[in-house]
Amino acid sequence: MVFNTSLVKCSPLEEISIAAAGGLASHLCFFIYGEHHMKAPLIFRLYVVLFAALIYVEIAVKHQNVFPGTKQAFEVFAVYTLSLLTSIFIYRRYCHRLRHFPGPFMASVTKLWQTTNTLDSQNHILLDGLHKQYGDFVRTGPTEVTIFTPEVKWAVDGPANQCNKAVWYDILLPLIALNTSRSKKEHDQRRRTWDHAFTLKALEGYELRIQKHGRLLEKHIAENAGKPIDVSTWFYFLSFDVMGDFAFAKSFNMLEDKEWHYSVLMLRRALNLLGPLSSVPWLVQLAFSFPIIPIVRDWNRMIDWCADRMQDRIQTEVDKPDISSWLIDGSKRNNSLEQDRFWLNGDSVALIVAGSDTVASTMIYLFYRLALERRHAVIIREEIDKVDSIFDPQALKGLDHLNGAINEVLRLHPSVPTGGYRESPPQGVEIAGRFIPGNTTIVSPRYTMGRLDKSFARASEFIPERWYSCPELVADKRAFTPFSIGRFACVGKNLALAELRFVAALLVSKYDINFAPGEDGARCWRDMKDQFTAAPGKLELVFTRREG
Repeated sequence: MVFNTSLVKCSPLEEISIAAAGGLASHLCFFIYGEHHMKAPLIFRLYVVLFAALIYVEIAVKHQNVFPGTKQAFEVFAVYTLSLLTSIFIYRRYCHRLRHFPGPFMASVTKLWQTTNTLDSQNHILLDGLHKQYGDFVRTGPTEVTIFTPEVKWAVDGPANQCNKAVWYDILLPLIALNTSRSKKEHDQRRRTWDHAFTLKALEGYELRIQKHGRLLEKHIAENAGKPIDVSTWFYFLSFDVMGDFAFAKSFNMLEDKEWHYSVLMLRRALNLLGPLSSVPWLVQLAFSFPIIPIVRDWNRMIDWCADRMQDRIQTEVDKPDISSWLIDGSKRNNSLEQDRFWLNGDSVALIVAGSDTVASTMIYLFYRLALERRHAVIIREEIDKVDSIFDPQALKGLDHLNGAINEVLRLHPSVPTGGYRESPPQGVEIAGRFIPGNTTIVSPRYTMGRLDKSFARASEFIPERWYSCPELVADKRAFTPFSIGRFACVGKNLALAELRFVAALLVSKYDINFAPGEDGARCWRDMKDQFTAAPGKLELVFTRREG
């Protein structure tokens, strides 16, 4: 990466030769080793400085005119770059440890191939197509293999596995959160603090607050009964209001105000960054280094806003406990409040994004399915009629068809369609009889995993019965891990399910659900964006109050 100082005395041909050798050395001595995604902004700036230095040498030191001097500097830099890229190309394509895995030609050379093919943020569709074309093991990046077998999640997250989170999870650095920590030791320590916030006793308090927000949503629907309603918007209002209340004891009040909170709009715009760039961590970090880019500015403001809410909570006492209070108390008990500020600020982002986006998208697809095949709403209603009260969370847990419908939505429309990257241990790992070399990024897209014919009979059909009365329709349950498994399993699983059950029971018990005139629901899945979390397209429904 650094040119010899003797370059000043060299002829143009010698400069070209040194540049070619420098490009080769840069790859073989630096880029071929370790992780460099976090250094991307520094490396970019270094190359800009080196190019400027070359121009200076050619013009000021060698006393060439501006045009020929700049031209010579450009040629030297171009040769260096070409040599570097050629070495990378040959190594990754013909010498790399993953060279025997099938996949698109350019995918083996650069992850930019995926970015250019997912500018529409539909990574799930791209990877599903690669599965159909290449089979169960596909090389989707220079050091990445995407695996479409039911064994993969248990191999990378199950008991005694030695895999770890991949480089994608450095996205919040220098902030760090429970769901982004790549250190198993630090993660396990932090997880114990989080677990206090999700005890059965704590969940009882949260469930009462879910009901309060659910009734606000139902009030709006009652006011517009018989009219088309954009439920996509209102389900996002609900999920963010609920999570604001849980996380910081302060709702966003979008259901009451009937409009988007500015911070939520900012967050949703910021997540657009993850659509095309999420698969290339170094490109994300490079984008972050240009804060004037509007979408990056939104991202930084979103991070700052979440961090400010956590700092407000540290300084404010509240009457009702929330998740942040458990995290803050854990830091105080360990006398590490100051040291944990990066954790607390990072966790604030995780609370809002992971706890809101995922529930909203699942709720949208649940009601899409209930409108598409109305028999399921009828069955769920018959179940509800047999319980004493829908305000009893334990009773809702026993509604087989309701819970089966939620599982089917999570199978066919996962809230995290392709994310959840893992890295194999240095010694490698065997998955479904295939050896995966060490330090390989492993991707297992839930979108495709939930549609595997070998795991689910009639895999493309929405059949809630497969989860209670027709278990023969589930050939291999290992393919179904909507909340992940093992130490990295979603800590808020029970809370999310409680919210989904209550809202579904409340609305299904009171209303008949149909598509709005001219609507068939296709937009919600056809226009979905995979931004690590799913962002469904628009869905308009009509809720008609049931007689009696």
